[in-house]
Amino acid sequence: MYIIIDLDNIISDDSWRLKNIDWTKSDNLARYNDYNLLSGFDMAGNEWLFQNNDYEIVVLSSRPEFYAPITVQWLKSIDIEPIFLIMRETGDNSPPAKLKQKQLQSFYNVMRATADDVVGVYESDQQTIDMYIDNGLKAYSVSIHSHGNKAFNDTELTLKDRTSLGISPSASVEYIDFRK
Repeated sequence: MYIIIDLDNIISDDSWRLKNIDWTKSDNLARYNDYNLLSGFDMAGNEWLFQNNDYEIVVLSSRPEFYAPITVQWLKSIDIEPIFLIMRETGDNSPPAKLKQKQLQSFYNVMRATADDVVGVYESDQQTIDMYIDNGLKAYSVSIHSHGNKAFNDTELTLKDRTSLGISPSASVEYIDFRK
């Protein structure tokens, strides 16, 4: 059985890197280069997704494959060895939901898996969550920080926000506890 996770803002706290996105550049690789180069220095978050569970971890990421060495080293540093890691192909500028749809199909093809083999998907982009649900998966909105979440409201507080406000991390959160 598998769980599917994304990296940035799911298990990788990219909040400190957001200022390194160069919005003046039209090429996506150039725009996000500094942001992605620094990803190896992120703190981990939402550790409950990957620590002490019996599921195989699948990582589907919008990060370009150019940054795979940094990404793999970071994953090892937090003791994650995903059974399957797929990153954005260089030059692929697909929107996140379309990209993840292609990555999901690749995962199914390579691992000979189906939706029945996936326990849950953890993502912060609502359109991508909707795509996963449309494909018969249990998808959950999870994020470390609220920056960039267009639909952010008090029922979608992140773990960091909840902690700073003194709100129980489990209040109104739909998730599967893998720590059993």
